[in-house]
Amino acid sequence: MLKSDSNQSFAIRRARPDDLGAMPELFRAASNGASDYFVKQMGEANDTPLQSFERMFCDPDGDYSYTKIWIAEIDGHTAGLLNGVPVGDKYDAGELNEDPVFQPFLELEMPNSWCMQMLSVSPKARKLRIGSRFISLAEEGARRHAKTKVSLTVQEENTPAHRLYLKTGFVETDRKPLVGAPPIFVPKGDLIQMAKRLD
Repeated sequence: MLKSDSNQSFAIRRARPDDLGAMPELFRAASNGASDYFVKQMGEANDTPLQSFERMFCDPDGDYSYTKIWIAEIDGHTAGLLNGVPVGDKYDAGELNEDPVFQPFLELEMPNSWCMQMLSVSPKARKLRIGSRFISLAEEGARRHAKTKVSLTVQEENTPAHRLYLKTGFVETDRKPLVGAPPIFVPKGDLIQMAKRLD
């Protein structure tokens, strides 16, 4: 169990298939329920949400695969995650392109960037600068893939994350109204696109 202690140290490593345990809760915390809806739509018909999430997490080629996730650990416990992928000229979500709940997310997927699809840090570990370290990793990922900018989307109501991104050099570049899917996903406000250009 994580303790709330600003003197704790953390380590960052690439995720492994056996890291599934803490992932759904971290995705849920960062997305205000949107991840629950997305997982449900992307899973098999008879899957539970956890089974759908496990399929995504364990698929080595998928965007939400363990192969595209970094984990922050404190004393062997998962304290945060970063999930990101390089985006080309256009992001294609297949059948999900027609889903109205997905539309704002797809429309704000910034072409030719390295996209931070999910950054989540446990509330008890938020004073340790894990988020800032993850952003540095995202910048390294962008440079490795010859991208000149890092992009992300953040829900307007997620003020701590929005504040972190502004503080670390991101600027707002666009926004779209969110479309809810009650009772799973009930958003407030817009989805904000942000980007940071690299030197």
